[in-house]
Amino acid sequence: MAKTPEMIIDEDIKKIYLGNLNTVEFNLKLPEEGAQGTQITWSSDNELFLRPDGSVTRPMNGIGNRKVHLKGTFSYGGLKKEKNI
Repeated sequence: MAKTPEMIIDEDIKKIYLGNLNTVEFNLKLPEEGAQGTQITWSSDNELFLRPDGSVTRPMNGIGNRKVHLKGTFSYGGLKKEKNI
């Protein structure tokens, strides 16, 4: 049986690993394509600290840590699914 676009996207979502995201000190390497061929676009709820290209800007010392939500949109065969990280 051939894989459906939904199955392909689900496989790529399961395979995404961006490392330990509890303490991000350096830029992230955000893939633009999944292992099964999905196209991935990224967005952040606070681009001051994390831009869609993976660039990270740490808060100034003494301000404390910031929690930023990252979302990947996976597209394949006309279907799209989002994954919040």
